[in-house]
Amino acid sequence: MDITATTLPDYERPPIAEVACGVRFEPIKGFTLPHSGLYWNTIRTEFPECQHAEPLLDPGMSVDLKTGFPLPRIWFLAPEKSALIQLQTNCFFYNWRKLTEDDTYPRFQVISRRFGELFSGLNSFLQSSDLPRAAPTLYELTYVNHIPRGEGWSSMEDLGNLLVDVKWNSTKARFLPVPTGISWQARFPMSSDAGALNVRLVQATRTPDSITGLRLELQAVGNAKERSDKEMNNWFALAHEWIVRGFEDLTELRVQQEIWRKTSASK
Repeated sequence: MDITATTLPDYERPPIAEVACGVRFEPIKGFTLPHSGLYWNTIRTEFPECQHAEPLLDPGMSVDLKTGFPLPRIWFLAPEKSALIQLQTNCFFYNWRKLTEDDTYPRFQVISRRFGELFSGLNSFLQSSDLPRAAPTLYELTYVNHIPRGEGWSSMEDLGNLLVDVKWNSTKARFLPVPTGISWQARFPMSSDAGALNVRLVQATRTPDSITGLRLELQAVGNAKERSDKEMNNWFALAHEWIVRGFEDLTELRVQQEIWRKTSASK
């Protein structure tokens, strides 16, 4: 998958902690747990470690207690663990994670291209195993941002200095004190009936260094229609644009410029 760059807001020091490109599909008929191991052999040089993870259940999906499906979800991790594949009988994700301060966000074009290559590799494996190709039903692109205290905000009282739509009006006449926590979410329809952009803000602790801050998650979700590579390519390009422009729209310009060092064009 290769996305042609468009002029979008960009940042020298983006607060991105994780990016996930994913596709959900109809459960693959005949796919069993041993197939996961056989698939691992095709990527093991790049992803030498595997782990079980809690399954991702779609609404209304039940677990077959006899076979365990859609259990388990399996992670295949690169040696540095910042890149991983998630595989389940009905979904496939490629994640990049910032685990140390030295980890540099590799940019959307790199992540999306690698996702496309790996998803194509999964389908090649399925075909060689006499199994049906994955038939996409849903596309997902998620950006997780971690904003530590001190980067545009210091308490719930001054969130308006960071986020233009979230603030606490503090006056002497109020009975309630300044809150110590927050949970906020919103859903925006995307253009061309392409899906929706879901935004969620919560307090969270960053895993690598246990620093508490705000977790601002932007997730674009859209139905797969034609199920072609071209359609998937175009959808992820649009989803990326909505996430980048949505982030710009939600956050204050001063923080964008002074802390994240905003520039004019994305790469």
